[in-house]
Amino acid sequence: FQECYFFSVQTFSTIGYGRISPVGLIQNILVALEAFTGMLSIAIMSGLLFTKFSRPISKVKFSYKALITQHRGKRCLIFRMANSRLNQIVEATVSATILISTHTPEGQFLRVQHDLNLVRKRSLFFTLSWVVVHEIDERSPLFNKTIEDLIKEEAEIIISVIGYDETYGQMIHSRYSYIAEEIEFDKQFVDIITRKDGLLSISIDKISDLQ
Repeated sequence: FQECYFFSVQTFSTIGYGRISPVGLIQNILVALEAFTGMLSIAIMSGLLFTKFSRPISKVKFSYKALITQHRGKRCLIFRMANSRLNQIVEATVSATILISTHTPEGQFLRVQHDLNLVRKRSLFFTLSWVVVHEIDERSPLFNKTIEDLIKEEAEIIISVIGYDETYGQMIHSRYSYIAEEIEFDKQFVDIITRKDGLLSISIDKISDLQ
């Protein structure tokens, strides 16, 4: 039985000694353990590598600056992002939160979070670019704020994007943030989408260009 068993181990593990070798129970047990460990290691490494490289990497590119400016007749915070992979991101959802440093009446330092209401926070198909808009009204934490106020309060705007990547068939996540010094006032983004021969194209390298 032992001879047949260890011969089968050498056969299915493709060790290929050519004969029943080595000789002895202990030696053959070591060979069997090593063969099993080797195959198990290969299986684990293959699974880890497949998981690593099959996971989609988000290629959402954000403008380097966010703007507080007039947009369609209203005072707004705007920034834009582009899908540099140029594939379909389905059911994309964006959220924005502003962090502001403040002190309680008791003198305790706090980092307060305020969610920013977005004009459109969902895109059925995110393929080219997306201008994200937050209208600054009396309910907005940015109402009547100047750049000096934002710097003093150590304001930071946190952006989160999630969506379903059709190419990989998996969810993707992307995050970005703007500190106060990265917020420009009363400027506009240049156009990055052009039409030629009836087709739309995007100049992603101009996503942060201002005018």
